[in-house]
Amino acid sequence: MQIIATVDNNWAMRSKGRPCVTIPADLRFIRQLTKNKVLVMDKEILDNLPSGMPFAERKNIVFTTDRNFKIRGAEVVNDLESLRKLLSGYDEQDVFITGGNTLIGEFINDCDTLHITKVDHEYRADEYFPLGKEFEEFVIAEESEEQTLYDLEYYFFRFERKG
Repeated sequence: MQIIATVDNNWAMRSKGRPCVTIPADLRFIRQLTKNKVLVMDKEILDNLPSGMPFAERKNIVFTTDRNFKIRGAEVVNDLESLRKLLSGYDEQDVFITGGNTLIGEFINDCDTLHITKVDHEYRADEYFPLGKEFEEFVIAEESEEQTLYDLEYYFFRFERKG
């Protein structure tokens, strides 16, 4: 499995359910990386996608505790046990977890690769990338040149599990 996340200098991801920042090139990167793959997200991530609809050309799985929620173009799962069971039917390298932090924290031990877009800024936030001991198992395998969006600088990182 792989994780995709966008964070700031303090590893902040969201504030009040909304991303701290949205970068068009980052969305294009996610679309390219996950095309014809399995993309797992919580409902808040889905709500913040363009038009609030799942990406086309991939298997979208939305995690929410709202048992009445349904959406065209995605399979909805309401508990972690059911999600794990569903994901066991896919090739692990085809599964991308894109958040929020509960899903990332739940699956980071199952992942070998992290795709992190790091924004050189500090936002007010209430949700952060889980940087526990699990994260210490990763090293930077690749780092992009500086990217810019107006006066905002950001970098694409690929972390790989040690060993």
